[in-house]
Amino acid sequence: MAAALGEGATQTFETKHFKMTVPADWVIDRSNLKHKDSHWELGYLYPPGDSTLCVYADLRYYDNWSDISLWKADEATMDEYKRVLLEDCESYSAEFVETIYVGRIPFIVIKLYDNGSAVYWIETMTNGYAVGFECYALGDTADSYRSVTQEEYEQIIDILSTFEPII
Repeated sequence: MAAALGEGATQTFETKHFKMTVPADWVIDRSNLKHKDSHWELGYLYPPGDSTLCVYADLRYYDNWSDISLWKADEATMDEYKRVLLEDCESYSAEFVETIYVGRIPFIVIKLYDNGSAVYWIETMTNGYAVGFECYALGDTADSYRSVTQEEYEQIIDILSTFEPII
C-alpha cells in the first residue's frame, strides 16, 4: 500500500469544484467520463499495481436540496440528510458510519453492502450539489467486490482530509 500522505510525494486531483491531494503513485483516471442531466462523473483514483481499491468521484445536483449546505446546516437538517441518504441506499443494507469534518465541511460516511462486501459512500452537499465518493475494492472477478479493509478506509479518509472547495 502507498505511504500515508504526510510520508511521501503527492499530486493533486483537481476538478472545477474541488481539489484533493493523493499519493504521487496513485492513478488519476479521467478517461470516458460521462455527464447526464444533473450527474457529472469526475474521475477515478486508485493505487498502482495489484491493488483493487478504487475511489470514484462524482457530482450530482438535486433541485429539492438547492437551499441546503451541510457546512452551515443545523442538527435537524443534518439528521434529515443522513436519513434520506440511508433511505436512498436501503437496498444495499446501508448503515451510517460517521460524519467527518474537513474544516467546516461535513462528509457523511455510509457503509453499503454489495453481495456481502463493504463499500463506502462519502458525501457532502452545498446548495443542492452533492459531491460523492464511492470507495470500493474489486473482487476476484470483474463484476465482484471485496470489502474495503480498515487500512484502506483510513487511507481514503486521509486523502479526503485534504479536500478543498474551489470557489
